[in-house]
Amino acid sequence: MQNASQEYIAATLLHEIAHGILTYEKIDGSSAQHNEMFKKYRTEVAAGLKEMFPGIKDYADVLAYEGLDGTIWGSALKTVFPTSWNAMVVIMEAYRNGSKGTKCSK
Repeated sequence: MQNASQEYIAATLLHEIAHGILTYEKIDGSSAQHNEMFKKYRTEVAAGLKEMFPGIKDYADVLAYEGLDGTIWGSALKTVFPTSWNAMVVIMEAYRNGSKGTKCSK
């Protein structure tokens, strides 16, 4: 995450907070948590990103999918809409490597 954008780091933090909430709710296991996160918290992660970074627009929804590709829904998205999924992966990678988004000051 050394070169990641602020948006990507924020998305990762929100994702990890959701893990904490799900652990508190006694939903155990990464797979179960990611499936539940996809259903319950993906839109909230995107909303949080839009609030923190008003210019992010639709990319907030893309970043909210990060880490959820192994879920039932993520797998379905990759299978049914591979072109859309591949475009999302390019966007996620751009925020992950810092070529898109707000740079962190050193």
